[in-house]
Amino acid sequence: MNERMDEQLLQHLSCVVFDLETTGLGRKARIVELAAVRLDAWQPTAEIQTLIQPGIHIPSSAAKIHHITDDMVTDAPTFKQVAPQLVSLMQDAILVGHNIFSFDLRFLTKELREVYGVGPDHWAVDTLPLARKLMPGVSHKLGDLAADLNIPLIAHHAMSDVYATAELWMNLVRTLMYRGGKQLLDISRFSALRELDGVGLPRFEEPPFVPLLPRA
Repeated sequence: MNERMDEQLLQHLSCVVFDLETTGLGRKARIVELAAVRLDAWQPTAEIQTLIQPGIHIPSSAAKIHHITDDMVTDAPTFKQVAPQLVSLMQDAILVGHNIFSFDLRFLTKELREVYGVGPDHWAVDTLPLARKLMPGVSHKLGDLAADLNIPLIAHHAMSDVYATAELWMNLVRTLMYRGGKQLLDISRFSALRELDGVGLPRFEEPPFVPLLPRA
């Protein structure tokens, strides 16, 4: 990655906003749905959306939250099959999501390490702590923030969460720029920016195509 990525101007960022659904919260949990959209200079340029065959049973406790069952993922690709398309989408981009520091990044890094032996070395932004600082006095759950900003959202539906988070992210950046923020580095003072400690993922000129299975 570019060592000066944190000095990029906010209006020129390339970002990948992503969201995951999983079989649970424990160390052995696996990804069952993945969605991401890439924004270059704040315009969507590519996306990925698919159910994932986790290779393990989806407990009813998890299915009650995201409504993904074993039957739905029977014909879905595995994370290993999808990984090249995702990694290609992520190249030279900032990773963005809501509450990703405590949830999504943990699972994404784990699965990428299992496939490639290394994790991402990207910069990452969590919109949760950023929203807490820039939008005080309100609930900071994604659904509540989306409602406050009139952003459509189907909760725990990965692609809906992604587009809601992307809209939230753009609102937060506009607020930050209004307050004088100029660079990605300016987000660090809100405890919302991290440089991931992986050694770098492979680069793909053209990743192999794998049929995806988006949730209806």
